[in-house]
Amino acid sequence: MLLESGCAVPALTPSEAAGILAGLVDRHDFVLYEYFLTDAAAHGRIARGPAEVLIEIDALITALLGELDLERHGVLLCSDHGNIEDSSVRGHTRNPVPLLAWGAGAEALVTGVRGISGIAGAVESYFRTTA
Repeated sequence: MLLESGCAVPALTPSEAAGILAGLVDRHDFVLYEYFLTDAAAHGRIARGPAEVLIEIDALITALLGELDLERHGVLLCSDHGNIEDSSVRGHTRNPVPLLAWGAGAEALVTGVRGISGIAGAVESYFRTTA
């Protein structure tokens, strides 16, 4: 999508992108990665459909989890709203969205989070307990 918009960015495979993210994790305490193509596909703003971009993000997550030392690092996956699960809805759905975690402190990270407003506090608590 960025390339089609004229942005000078390299085209990366999910595995290549995962390698870059894994390298960032070793150099920083916190890394945020936003994968906006799920939103764009669900809203019909790109030619690729939701299933195609979900396969791509699955490949990225799988590769990233394979690159990281999950005894030392944690991975949190969440969405800010629903919409990819029902592409007939042009806006955002009010459906619950997944909150998934892997690695060090994963269970504690997601326990008690009942919505997006609880994620920041959960991440802050995670850093207090794993530091």
